[in-house]
Amino acid sequence: MTVSVAQLSTAQRARMLAAVGDLRKAKVDPEKLRAQLMRLFRLRFMQGGRAAIAEAISAVRGMEGPVDAAEAEVVMQQLETSLGVENLGTTLVGQSATVVRDVFEIAAKGVKSGYKLTVTDHRAINTIARHDLVWIKDHNENNLMPKLRQATTDVMREGYSRDKLAQRLADDLGGIVDADAKYWSDLADHTTTKAREIGRVQGFVAAGITRVIVRARMDSRTSEMCRSMNGRVIAVEHLVRQRDEILAAKTTSDMKNAAQFAGSQGNLTSFEGKTGALPANIGLPPYHYKCRTTLFAESEKPSVSKQLGSDVSSEDAAILDRYSAEEHFHRAAHIRRDAARPQGLEWGKDLESDQWTHGARQFEEKRAAYKARANASVVGADEVVAQVYQGKTQYVFFCERRRALSVVDDNGSLRGCYRVGHVEKHIENYGREAAWLKTN
Repeated sequence: MTVSVAQLSTAQRARMLAAVGDLRKAKVDPEKLRAQLMRLFRLRFMQGGRAAIAEAISAVRGMEGPVDAAEAEVVMQQLETSLGVENLGTTLVGQSATVVRDVFEIAAKGVKSGYKLTVTDHRAINTIARHDLVWIKDHNENNLMPKLRQATTDVMREGYSRDKLAQRLADDLGGIVDADAKYWSDLADHTTTKAREIGRVQGFVAAGITRVIVRARMDSRTSEMCRSMNGRVIAVEHLVRQRDEILAAKTTSDMKNAAQFAGSQGNLTSFEGKTGALPANIGLPPYHYKCRTTLFAESEKPSVSKQLGSDVSSEDAAILDRYSAEEHFHRAAHIRRDAARPQGLEWGKDLESDQWTHGARQFEEKRAAYKARANASVVGADEVVAQVYQGKTQYVFFCERRRALSVVDDNGSLRGCYRVGHVEKHIENYGREAAWLKTN
């Protein structure tokens, strides 16, 4: 049984056509492409699911005699046929293949201008799109269909008349389909992010780039995995090997082994080793669903060294040594860029009263002016040190002109801005318990 557009209501058809139209308009913007594919996957699944439920219920209504358990199988066969890989799955993958190609090509061109897709690229693009069929089959078998089957069986046991049975099935199964729609949106997001990052790897190779920087979006939503990967400098050859493992994957198990997802396979939530010890299956984003992290070419290797203070504990030293001097430099530079944006860095959610009590009163400033001073001190800092607080890395920015220092968590949250009467003396004191980032 195929769920066609003709079976949808006028409003449903309008939403579907609008989503397809938006997808076409978004062709030059990978982020818009991703957002529109997420919307389209969600719409197609919800509308296809509703149509499949309607047909299954119609079949039950058309039967005669008392409702029996065998009719649950009739309903499930209808749903499995309509929502399975051969029907809805193939439709979604057919739609995603074009988007995967566009995102892949745009990403590669973003690294190397004028990049032309090769035969190998087209094979990779088809593989990325086909991987969705594997995920869909796994999700249907292990999540969606068991829920639909359980709900169908439970309703059938209640002994309803056929009309009441139809209403209960419509309500219960419809609720499951609506709740499950998020998975399909996440799948589209995952597919386009993977296509973008593999496309970027192709661009790095073509451009002769050998090292790239991981750049996460740092804010209150940043995952621990992305926070731990931010600023790391990874060899492109490491990413090429992982890319090949991902594209060679045939099963969900293969794909999970090729790309470690945060929270899966041993509940790894962050990588806390040195970058040189990265496992083979960590490097290429996405690191989890809705991952906002991406890779950038290292335009210039900074000439910087890291000097541990004499009073740094062995535990803190181990945390600071997770990152090389240049990786600390990139992480601090990321914070500077965010501080320079119009909205600047924000205060950590748990620090509102603390920063106001211990910082703002020193300057006798209102909150807006104090926040502006904190951000300006980061942007205009003359010196930076990395330190550890409660097991997490922080960066301290010393600004001579403003006679202030700003403390920032490595997720980009401000912890405080403090007056310093003698900057050099403060730097010397901080340096004993921190990792000094020295420009060579």
